[in-house]
Amino acid sequence: MIEIIKFVYIMIFFISIFFVVSESLFIPECNRTEDCPNVCLYPKVSLCIWWYCTCVTVK
Repeated sequence: MIEIIKFVYIMIFFISIFFVVSESLFIPECNRTEDCPNVCLYPKVSLCIWWYCTCVTVK
């Protein structure tokens, strides 16, 4: 039973890393927010942070 729970936690961890990496793979460098294409999924928007376009959640 413990092995199954470990496996589930590890899979969740790897899946979350995959989503973070895959979301940032196609986001280019930028100098300002206007340089960022809007490739983020709702409710996130593109924002230029430290010369990289990142997806941030809008509240």
